[in-house]
Amino acid sequence: MSLILVDLEATCWPPGDPRRKQQSEISEIIEVYCAAASPHRFSVISEFHTYVRPSKNPRLTTFCTELTGLSQEVIDQAPSSKQFIEAWQSWLGDRSFTLASWGSFDHRLLSRVWKENKHSTPPWVHLDIQSQFELCCRAHRAEQSKWYQNSKLSRISGLSLKEGLSTLEIEWQGQAHTAKTDTLAALDCLRFACSPQGFTPLEKSFMSLVKREEQQGRATYWGESVRALGIDKANFQFISRSLVKRGFLCLESDVGALRLHHLT
Repeated sequence: MSLILVDLEATCWPPGDPRRKQQSEISEIIEVYCAAASPHRFSVISEFHTYVRPSKNPRLTTFCTELTGLSQEVIDQAPSSKQFIEAWQSWLGDRSFTLASWGSFDHRLLSRVWKENKHSTPPWVHLDIQSQFELCCRAHRAEQSKWYQNSKLSRISGLSLKEGLSTLEIEWQGQAHTAKTDTLAALDCLRFACSPQGFTPLEKSFMSLVKREEQQGRATYWGESVRALGIDKANFQFISRSLVKRGFLCLESDVGALRLHHLT
């Protein structure tokens, strides 16, 4: 299964404008950047980029042009949303894929545009990178890992992309709120959350245990974890639930067993 990261820029309005309260329902796409990435190395394999001409609110606000750096002239000459969907579908081909974005806004807006133009259910599963990254940070906080102690995180909820990169000590490259810049920043955060550096020390030991059990054709039960790692049932439940939510383990709930999740 392919991993497609996406970031959209959309029509937007300044604070105080009554349309801002309806932004999630009335915003239209004005720029799209997608990166097909390896689900193992998280390196970019191919790219798709286009501007899109909005139809309901074709004139961008000054707030929008200043935020995104896009000009009205560029947007006026851009393809329509229907033309964008056709070109994007051609780039995607027939592959099944997971669509990953920072937060859910881009996924919801792209789903709406897909349904309006294709009259069908979007063909992807969504991965919220922000949620994955925050789950990773919470695991480090719970274990008080060395990474967490050095990260200077004051909160782990509603993190912006810049805050995510800051915790990784990665310098922001390019202008914020441009589709390519934001996508590649999200990829950095996903790469960390899914890498050995993103695992806490106890999670690494736990994953090694599950892998050894799977190589022997066995699932892992909490009793084995207690004996092998010296953790109690409460810690087993916390660690396993975090790893299940992050997609690294799958839970066979009928028997309370765990197996490795191979898609990542």
